[in-house]
Amino acid sequence: MKLLNFTGPDLVLTRLAVESREECLRVMVDRLAELGKITEGEPLYRELVSREEVETTGIGGGIAIPHARSQIVVGSLVMVATLDRPIAFNAVDDEPVDLVFLLAGSRDLPGQQLRVLARISKLVRIDSFLRGLRSAETPADVIAAIREAEASHF
Repeated sequence: MKLLNFTGPDLVLTRLAVESREECLRVMVDRLAELGKITEGEPLYRELVSREEVETTGIGGGIAIPHARSQIVVGSLVMVATLDRPIAFNAVDDEPVDLVFLLAGSRDLPGQQLRVLARISKLVRIDSFLRGLRSAETPADVIAAIREAEASHF
């Protein structure tokens, strides 16, 4: 399973300027709706925020992996955002976040979402991958970093 099967340049936001976790999630969900990847944004946004209230998806090291399953999603989608400035995300290490991988999956495919989440979790342990994302200027740069990490390590 490749992360590239679930994302693409249209699902990447680079140097995103946001002030809060909620604004970040809102912008990302709105982008999914704009692209027609989801039928409407509000239910997914509420699910993501509710998930964050239960337990943070800020995993440390400047990385967050917000995720939710929803009936408005077909399959699984991964949006990637590199942030212009790190933001508070209530991360487990209390450090601000500058890389966000938003995973939206269908309620009907929980196993697929878990496999995609596992792939992201493995990728973010690769220092060269993280450096590539943090230096990315364009969505194409982000996709290239993903492609390179998957080719080199899996």
